[in-house]
Amino acid sequence: MKLSRRRIRLTFTATGESVLAEMLDDEAPNVCQHVWDILPIETKVIHGMYSGAEVFAMVDNPRPAPNENMVQLPLPGELLYFYDPSVGAVGARKPVGEIVLVYGRGVVLRAHEGVPTHCAFIRENSRRLEIRLG
Repeated sequence: MKLSRRRIRLTFTATGESVLAEMLDDEAPNVCQHVWDILPIETKVIHGMYSGAEVFAMVDNPRPAPNENMVQLPLPGELLYFYDPSVGAVGARKPVGEIVLVYGRGVVLRAHEGVPTHCAFIRENSRRLEIRLG
């Protein structure tokens, strides 16, 4: 039996375009709950500089989430949660959390300085999700 999935609205405020994203509560229940608990997030998105065709929103007071449904090669339309405790020698000196939206092919998830990483996959790929930048 398929569980009822929660939905979150993603809105590009400059144009008013928005889409409902169905969360993968049945495949990553703890990560989805983690993201649900930090909503709403209203901030500017940043274009990823290492991974490719993605934009991300920084999360205030980020916390780690369970390693559920991890992915490194996401597809367009996928929504991810990224957390880095920043204990390494490079990058920020404080924890970083991001909600990541992939909008094109060829994305290879990378953290600061281009170090390969993985993100928790919380929303499935959908051809209906179209993000226009520019």
